[in-house]
Amino acid sequence: MRNLTEAIVLENNAVAKNIYRMTLKCPEISRSAQPGQFVNIYFSDRIRIFPRPFSVAGATDEILTLIYRVVGAQTHQMAAWKDGQTVRILGPLGNQFSVESSVVSHVLVGGGVGVAPLMFLAEKFLQNGIDPLFFLGVKNRDEMPDAKLFGRLQTFYPSSDDGTTGFHGTAVDNFLSRLPQMGKPIVVYACGPEKMNAALARLAEEYRFVCQISFERVMACGLGLCQGCTVKKNSTDAEAGYLLVCKDGPVFRSEEVIFDD
Repeated sequence: MRNLTEAIVLENNAVAKNIYRMTLKCPEISRSAQPGQFVNIYFSDRIRIFPRPFSVAGATDEILTLIYRVVGAQTHQMAAWKDGQTVRILGPLGNQFSVESSVVSHVLVGGGVGVAPLMFLAEKFLQNGIDPLFFLGVKNRDEMPDAKLFGRLQTFYPSSDDGTTGFHGTAVDNFLSRLPQMGKPIVVYACGPEKMNAALARLAEEYRFVCQISFERVMACGLGLCQGCTVKKNSTDAEAGYLLVCKDGPVFRSEEVIFDD
């Protein structure tokens, strides 16, 4: 159930260059949050009246975890929040990853801060005795989150564009290099830049595996009112048009949407 509530910052620390991990005491939201969903954070600066969306990176009965990148005025403000800070939050919002049954290989593919919802999903898998294959790609060593965040994973495959950490290449390149050895059937759960998502969608069609993608979009309202977070719907119906990431997603099966060239 969606709630608008006040949360309390418990920890807010850098885990990589410009990447922060924040935990908040927020039982009204954390108790019902599921992997793939997001929350809206409201800021005190009245000039910026719209909230900012952040994927949920973890949730327990009491604690909500976020992982975010510092890129603008609002996230710079977030990075300065101290323990005890109160924060106005709306959530959980959006849909969630659907865990496919009768699957041999559950594969998580993340790009950059797209790691957030996949961390939550990985924890759910581990709680159910499943060790997923986790591929994470970053630009360089400085952007790779602290290794202790992935300590419980038995199969974690890091990569970097410049080769300074892990596999030399993208997360998709790393995944593709190991794909022939994976047990079938495979389901891929992904979140990252648009080019990464499009590449995975093409591979899903070529190799015939299910691919669920959590889309990253700038959302003004997060409720489907402003209709500013559209993606093209893949349909034979000429009138089908668009889907809203905040309302219809943010998780879609790769064949549901059309990626921009």
